[in-house]
Amino acid sequence: ITSVGDESYDFYNLGTLDITPAVAERGHDYFINDKVVYVEYDACNVRAVVKGAEYYEVEFNLNNGKISCLVCNCPCSGICKHEFAVLLQIRSLIDEVYKIYGENYEFDYFAAVNKSIFYDFVLSDKDGGTLVIS
Repeated sequence: ITSVGDESYDFYNLGTLDITPAVAERGHDYFINDKVVYVEYDACNVRAVVKGAEYYEVEFNLNNGKISCLVCNCPCSGICKHEFAVLLQIRSLIDEVYKIYGENYEFDYFAAVNKSIFYDFVLSDKDGGTLVIS
């Protein structure tokens, strides 16, 4: 499990992250290639799922522009590509919400599912199944 512990980082300046350029590039590739399949923002808690060799869970706190308690359940040490991809994805989503609703929008909760994952589920040939949104 990857964790940055008590450290905090500037959400609006990801250059402050303690991350190698190679890991940042791989995380950017994950972001660009829609590997972040689910993200949820609830008050100041962010949870996400990233599709890598398997599905990895990323969690962190986002409060007043500061990232803290950044954790991924992958075996890497330090900030990993999954965490970086999620940070890029959540920033992109927040930017989109601001474009649509303006700077006065107050974030309490939102969630997003990767559209290809959603379409695959909806259009699958399964006779039954469950989609749980919490």
